[in-house]
Parts: sequence; C-alpha cells; structure tokens
Amino acid sequence: MSKPVSVVLLCEDKQLSAFSRRFLKKRGINRINEIERPPEKVGGSRKQWVNKEYPRQLQAIRQRGGAVLIVCTDADELAVESRIVDLNEACKKADIEPRKDNEAVVMIVPKWNIETWLSYLKGESFDEDIKDNSPSSRNTRNEKDCKVQVQKLVDMCYNKQVLQEPAPPSLKAACKEYKKVKQ
Repeated sequence: MSKPVSVVLLCEDKQLSAFSRRFLKKRGINRINEIERPPEKVGGSRKQWVNKEYPRQLQAIRQRGGAVLIVCTDADELAVESRIVDLNEACKKADIEPRKDNEAVVMIVPKWNIETWLSYLKGESFDEDIKDNSPSSRNTRNEKDCKVQVQKLVDMCYNKQVLQEPAPPSLKAACKEYKKVKQ
C-alpha cells in the first residue's frame, strides 16, 4: 500500500489557502501542513514573504523527500510566468537551485487574484488582465464561499480533463500544475 501524499502549502493569502485546501481534499489529499503567514501589517508584503519563504521550503522538501510543496501566490501585474521567474530568482539569491521540472513542486498563480477564478467558476464574466473587475472581487472576501467552485474545478480539471472555454489562462496552467500532485 502506498504512503498518503503529504503537502506543504505556502500561500500568500487566506482565500488562496482555502481554495487550495478544499481542492486538495476533494482530490483525497488530507495531509496538509500550511506554513503560517505573518500578520497582514507585519514585515512587508505577503508577496515578499512568499519570495523569502519559498527557497527555505524548497530546500526543506528536498531534504525531507516524499512531500509536495504547493506555492500559491498572485501574479498581480506580472505575467504568470514572470511571477515564477521571480520565485526562481529568489532561490538563486538564497543560493538554492530553482525548481526542476521533475520535482514535486506545484505553482498555483492566479493573474491578479483568486477571485477571477471564482468568477469564472460561477459562470460570471471575468477579465484576467484587469485588477478587481470581476463581480466576485467586488464582494467581501469570504474564504468559506468557494466550496461549489472548487467542486466545479475538480470536475473540469480531473473528471472531464478540460476547462469550459473561455477559461482564464492562469487557471489552465494551475490545472496542469495540480496534476503533479499524485494521490
């Protein structure tokens, strides 16, 4: 019998965390250890914190073995690929080799924020290139309100193996990344 997958979750904010945790649990992954975020107003931006923490967690995963590191961070004004380059640069600055293609490291990077994905999954209009333009992003953030959207993504990403078009490019990339996590 194979050992259950163990996940280390490094998330920029609560909504990304809630979404990722629910997604993983729907996929049968329950061994999730989340890295505690600093309080909102302490120590700079959360994006800077992720840049600082990512190399440490990558090194720890490599030393420990057998676990998956999932990094959840917004791209904001950058392209998704540019945000991943930033994380690779953070590794180089910390004297740690960046993620290799065959490593159990998953990058979940919504363009501006996860609310764009939630809008898409609710069937609402969205424009991934414009900050806070989706109906969901104008609502108060409520981490508990993503259960239905997570189930819809699991259905599309795994059961149907395709997202309904038009889909946010960053969500398409996330589906590919999530598939690296084996049950």
